[in-house]
Amino acid sequence: MMKPLKDKLVQSRLDENELARFRDVKKFLGTKTNSETVRQMVVDEIFIRRVQDEWKDGNTDEVMKWVQIMNNLGRPAMAQALMGITDSKSKVMLCRAMDTYQDMQDQLAGLMWSVANISNNLNQIAHVLNTAKSEDPADADTWNWVNSRLSQQQTLNDDLKQQLQRFKQKYLVTKDERSGNSQLSA
Repeated sequence: MMKPLKDKLVQSRLDENELARFRDVKKFLGTKTNSETVRQMVVDEIFIRRVQDEWKDGNTDEVMKWVQIMNNLGRPAMAQALMGITDSKSKVMLCRAMDTYQDMQDQLAGLMWSVANISNNLNQIAHVLNTAKSEDPADADTWNWVNSRLSQQQTLNDDLKQQLQRFKQKYLVTKDERSGNSQLSA
């Protein structure tokens, strides 16, 4: 049987300036103990390395996910500094990009809900049709119900098509004719 691991003690000596900066970091992180501060700094270093690796590999979508995670953790300044975004214009641009990304996520979630709702409705209609076919194909009430449901479904489908078209118009990735670079139209 393996012995349980014991916590390792980590010590360091800091001069007065380093200690003052460490206390500033501790205050900024909102941690209560020095140990908690060091642990958070280790987690931050892992975040930084992951983002740097994703950035180096050209995985900008993954970078945006990490930036969003850091933002959700109340740490947008770390993500911004990591990516070299320190001037106010760059920060404004990043905030706009993050807002656009979040808006896209919200709209896609709504569209996916609509698609799932339409699929569920069609499954219910198909179930009624299969039951009617095998039990009473001449029941006019059933066929009237199916007809009214299909009409309602067509309206929902048309609404979904319009929502998708608006989403495409707002967020479609296009080529910038001046630079030849791809960009969001938003």
